[in-house]
Amino acid sequence: GETDQFQPVLIDGNTRIKTPRKKNYHFTADMTDQTIKWLNLQHSYNADQPFFAYYAPGAAHAPHQAPREWIDKFKGKFSMGWDKLR
Repeated sequence: GETDQFQPVLIDGNTRIKTPRKKNYHFTADMTDQTIKWLNLQHSYNADQPFFAYYAPGAAHAPHQAPREWIDKFKGKFSMGWDKLR
């Protein structure tokens, strides 16, 4: 749950892998893409066999690190503070 969304420690199976050094890399997007690939792979093995995938992105936990475009999109929209917002 609690990990850096831009430079996380990554483990694939039992092997530590390097964090991609892409300009707009975000762990939640990467994890989503990897999960979709895995789902497609499982389906290709046996389309009639059910399987289970537990997808639990950690971005909802601290530290909260939204991608820059999301920060820019909502900048100033909540400047009135929590008391006014609710």
